[in-house]
Amino acid sequence: AAQAPHDLPLAGLTLTHCQVETTPIASYLTLRYQLQKDATPLQGVNFEDGLWVNWLDENGQPRESGDDINSLEPLPDGSLQLAQSFGALEESPKDITLSFYNGMTKERFDQVTLTLSPKEDK
Repeated sequence: AAQAPHDLPLAGLTLTHCQVETTPIASYLTLRYQLQKDATPLQGVNFEDGLWVNWLDENGQPRESGDDINSLEPLPDGSLQLAQSFGALEESPKDITLSFYNGMTKERFDQVTLTLSPKEDK
C-alpha cells in the first residue's frame, strides 16, 4: 500500500487509498479518491465522467490491463473506488507510477509516483 492521502491538483482530487496486490497469475490495483472541496466546476464534471488511471511501467508506458477487474464504483461517502487487474509481476513493486485521465475525453491530469510499503498483518 502507498501512504495516503495524496493531493492531485490538476484533477482536483485527493487520493485516499492505493493498494497493490500481486499473485502468481495477476496483479491488482485498488484506488479510492474524492473530489477536493475547492475543486473547480470542470474538475467536478471530470470526476462525474469517471477518472481512470494508467499504471505506467518502468519505460513510462501503460501496463496492459487484465480482463478480470476494471470497475469504477461510487462509495457512500461520495468518493470513488477504482479496481483494475493487470498481468502478473515477477516481484512486488517498490513504487508505482499512476497517470490519471478522464475516461470519456481522455484528457490527462496528474502523474504521480508513490512508494509502496508491505501491508502489515494485524
